[in-house]
Amino acid sequence: MNTRPLAAIRTAHQVSQRSTDTLLLLYLLGAYTGVSIYSGTQILVPSVACVAIAGALYILKWQSVPRQFICVVYALVVMLAIQYAISTFRYGDQDGVMLRATINQIASILTGFALVLLSFQISADHFSRVLKHFWLFLVIGATLEQFAGLAIISDAFRSLVYPKSAYVADVRDLQLFGGIRPKVFSLEPSFVGIWFTATMSAWLACTDARPFSSRFNAALVTCLWMGYVVRSSTIAFVAPLYVAQLLLLPSLRVKRRGDHLSRAIIATALVGAFILVGVIIELLPRGLAPEFVYGDSVYGRLIAPRLVTQAILTDSPIAGIGLGNQDTLFAATLPVYLSNRLAFTGGYLEASSARSLITNSFFLHWIYLGIVFGLIAATGYVRLLRSIQIQSVSYVVATVSIIWFSIGGYVTVQCWTLFFLFATAARYRDSEFKVLRRKFHSACEAT
Repeated sequence: MNTRPLAAIRTAHQVSQRSTDTLLLLYLLGAYTGVSIYSGTQILVPSVACVAIAGALYILKWQSVPRQFICVVYALVVMLAIQYAISTFRYGDQDGVMLRATINQIASILTGFALVLLSFQISADHFSRVLKHFWLFLVIGATLEQFAGLAIISDAFRSLVYPKSAYVADVRDLQLFGGIRPKVFSLEPSFVGIWFTATMSAWLACTDARPFSSRFNAALVTCLWMGYVVRSSTIAFVAPLYVAQLLLLPSLRVKRRGDHLSRAIIATALVGAFILVGVIIELLPRGLAPEFVYGDSVYGRLIAPRLVTQAILTDSPIAGIGLGNQDTLFAATLPVYLSNRLAFTGGYLEASSARSLITNSFFLHWIYLGIVFGLIAATGYVRLLRSIQIQSVSYVVATVSIIWFSIGGYVTVQCWTLFFLFATAARYRDSEFKVLRRKFHSACEAT
């Protein structure tokens, strides 16, 4: 029998897998670094690597895009157009910022979906391996930058690809953390923490790592080391993300109890706990916690967003202030910072914008869209998940809400890449559980 055709097919498949792995890694690096095409300080093409990869995938793999996904995107376009019209009628949009943000929202969702298209081409093992390589890159990079002089190369790269205003808070880091934090070729130190946390958590989910397993222990040690090196509060988010994995994802090793409603309640409780943490920090007497807890980073993620959301929804409950309405957002944010005893001051406010003062996309969702349109949009996002056969919707809602507590820029490629990263992890786990359960039932019937 001639085995050459089979060997050729196998080789072609391996090449295809390696190519997809490479594209996935390049996409993650593009989202992490956020390298864009600028005109001065104005972004012309955001996250250019992600946009290019997504464009190529839509051209080459258009047949892989679920029809239901396209229909939901069309519905979101109509909804956002109506919301834009209402917001423009109330606040105006003379410079077109809100229109560009609305267009960018749809473009970012479509770009982020490229992660799912890539996942259609490779197995869960391949996907999780790329995630592991990515967070290992961050661990090694942060370690070398902190202790072996990589900062010179990293800063040279950053000065080349980012505008001069990229990150100017090294003095603040010295005051709060006692040293300059590693940036590892990214826009700012928090990106190292956010993307390490997200890819580590998605890796744990894809591999179904159970407590005290070898993967769990390795992840725990790595997280403790990164917490020490990077000094980013977002690394602590790995803990609730892992709890969400244990409680909300299917596993053959542990029987998952409860129906969709009970899992939705668990997801709501996890997100509510994050809001409660912000309330507790706000009430803490100064000195009970490490000084960085009272700094602008934690304040801008856990405390100020809730207070600003309350103020804006009191005034604009139905449609919010409109996507990208930075002027109105800054006007509502500034009094919150100036009136609160925890707010970080000393010239920081004068150099900041609403984008840098409110770094929480979970609350930005409600600030920009209001209660009514926020709920309609959230329903649309759930339908996006359903369109790619995801059953563990509660897991995705919980994890995305939690990770969005750490990152601003709601309409950005980064924000929606994180959304589809956890969606992909859930899809792999749901598919694996469904296949193995079918095999189990077939075996039972055969006996």
